[in-house]
Amino acid sequence: MLKKNTDHKLLQQYRELIDDMKRMNEIPNQEYRDRFRSMNDKQLIDAFNNEVGNSGWTASRASYLFALCGEFKNRDYDYSNIGEEKVMSLNKKIKLINKKIIVDEK
Repeated sequence: MLKKNTDHKLLQQYRELIDDMKRMNEIPNQEYRDRFRSMNDKQLIDAFNNEVGNSGWTASRASYLFALCGEFKNRDYDYSNIGEEKVMSLNKKIKLINKKIIVDEK
């Protein structure tokens, strides 16, 4: 009987830990979404361009870029020149012309 109670407690703690981790991951993403939503188009494109050439990768950066891509979608930008639904190339800077993102050849 003790083993079942211990196993149940461990399982419950594990579930709570997973729930906490999910909530922690959503918090920065929501902060980024709110920040990007408040930006004008130029600021949003500058936010992307500031990431070009940065090869470092962290969970925070992934959340940042995921939220940035989400804001591109929210504004109905055509970003097919740099990526698709969940993947964007950070190789070159971009500019926005009539809601279409194009690679800035400068």
